[in-house]
Amino acid sequence: MNNDNLILQSKAKVNLFLDILSKRDDGYHSINTVYQLTELSDELEFEKTKGETRIVCDSPDVPTDSSNTVHKSVKLLSTYKNIKSLRVRIKINKHIPVGAGLGGGSSNAAITLVALNKLFRLNLSFNELLNIAKQIGMDVPFHLYGGRCIGTERGEVIKQIPNSLLHLVLINTGLQIPTKWAYKQINLDELVEHPSFDECIIKLSNPSVNSINKYLYNAFERFIFPHYPILKSIKEELYKEGAIGALMSGSGSSIYGIFENNIKAKKTADKLKEKYKYVFLTNSAPNYPWAPKNL
Repeated sequence: MNNDNLILQSKAKVNLFLDILSKRDDGYHSINTVYQLTELSDELEFEKTKGETRIVCDSPDVPTDSSNTVHKSVKLLSTYKNIKSLRVRIKINKHIPVGAGLGGGSSNAAITLVALNKLFRLNLSFNELLNIAKQIGMDVPFHLYGGRCIGTERGEVIKQIPNSLLHLVLINTGLQIPTKWAYKQINLDELVEHPSFDECIIKLSNPSVNSINKYLYNAFERFIFPHYPILKSIKEELYKEGAIGALMSGSGSSIYGIFENNIKAKKTADKLKEKYKYVFLTNSAPNYPWAPKNL
């Protein structure tokens, strides 16, 4: 980094647990979730410019207009600090699949808040950035923390929990599932029995190799798998390849497997790379260095 440039990694997440509790008056759903940051990441390049703020991306699937979450971060920071324009060129080198339930857009937005705070010396506190993040999207606050956290309310109320190393294989077919569409498929009358969130938090805080699959849960699977049977097949295939746990992340469309060690994970990833569009061998990631240590 110099005074005018900054490059940061913007990491993907998976959900180790995701339960949908109720429909709120504001149109959102109340959820309980366990977020897990991974080492799979986009790379974001920030450069001060004398021209207008501009976003560029090497993926045609990513919009670069005002609908991009990165643009929203820039706009909200400008408004918060009463700055006419934070003039910056932002290049997104995209590796996280779009519309995949991996939080790529939310991660990009959060990292942009951190980057511009540093680059322009805005001196905003973590809590100030957190309040801005909540205005962008419900997953964005988690991506300021990283590591492993629980999310409650709409997913934006974050609490850090102990993290541990997980060896992961992430699979995505290229299918994009819009979150709004996924929530419309939810029938709350079918979600009468909810797994114990407290018990899952305890077990996932120190997961046993032999029992982690018992505590992985995603309520979306019940409603998304009938529309896209390939996702259920991928989950079953990961178990056949020796995964000790497998689950869909977010509202889809990525499926991940947890393996006992990196050797088994790599063997599976190498085998499945020729079969699916995206296959990533990765690990769980720690909290970001700027996140408070309040465990």
